[in-house]
Amino acid sequence: RSGDILARTGGEEFSLLLPATSLAEAQLVGERIRPALVERPFVHAGQAQGITVSIGLAQVQDLDDLRTPIKLADAATYRAKREGRDRVCLADA
Repeated sequence: RSGDILARTGGEEFSLLLPATSLAEAQLVGERIRPALVERPFVHAGQAQGITVSIGLAQVQDLDDLRTPIKLADAATYRAKREGRDRVCLADA
């Protein structure tokens, strides 16, 4: 989608901003992204490496406060990793 913004925010971490998207719609996007990445092995030095994708989602309520949803999404991502990786988790309200 042309209005979406993808940014690398850490070594292996990326943030995807989905303007005018509900949390339920964002979950559908995450569930489309996850298998698309997992099904394409990462090739390094001629060797295919399987990957998993852990996605945490949070909704921005106030554009003046982006730190809170970023922290919530980060916590949801770590929960996805603890629960076995290769999954999408919603932030706790």
